[in-house]
Amino acid sequence: IPFIKTLLTAVENLDLSHNLLEKLENLQSFSNLLTLDLGYNRISLVENTVEFLGNLRVLVLRNNGLQTTIGIEVCLYDTALI
Repeated sequence: IPFIKTLLTAVENLDLSHNLLEKLENLQSFSNLLTLDLGYNRISLVENTVEFLGNLRVLVLRNNGLQTTIGIEVCLYDTALI
């Protein structure tokens, strides 16, 4: 399904807030994301899950109950973490 993959790579802003998400997975197709809003979910770990989002400039994780952010600071060197 190449057409769908092309559509996913075209997405630059994705708002997944308020969805009761517990973990991050299957985001690798969104390789051109600039903004990812994951606020107000149930995510507790994010390490090693955003490393493939090299274009990301804003990552919103507020109100999730994160246990730690260790491991994502290297992946998000030039990204605003909210």
